[in-house]
Amino acid sequence: MLTYAIAHMFQLFSYCYVGHELSIQSGNMATAIYNCNWENSDDTELKKAIVLMIQRSQKQQIFTAADITNLDLVSYVTVLRLSFSFYTLFNNLIDRRNAI
Repeated sequence: MLTYAIAHMFQLFSYCYVGHELSIQSGNMATAIYNCNWENSDDTELKKAIVLMIQRSQKQQIFTAADITNLDLVSYVTVLRLSFSFYTLFNNLIDRRNAI
C-alpha cells in the first residue's frame, strides 16, 4: 500500500511540477522576446512580428486538471495536506471503533 501511495504522489508531483514550470516560463516569455535586440533591426516585418508575439505571450499559460484546478506546486501541497487530514481522521475513527 505504501508503494502504491508513493507512486501516486510522484505521478501527481510530476504533473504539478510541469504545470508550475509552464506558468513560470510562459510568464517570462514576453520579457525574453522584448530583450532580443529587435530595436537594432531595420526589418519592419520583424518588428511587427515581435509586437504580435509580445501581445500573444502576455497571457500566462496554465496547466489545469479538467478545468477545475490549476496544476502547480501550491495545489500539490494542498492535495497532500488534505489527504493527510483524511488519513488521520479515518485512522482516529478506526482506533475509536476498535477501542469499543
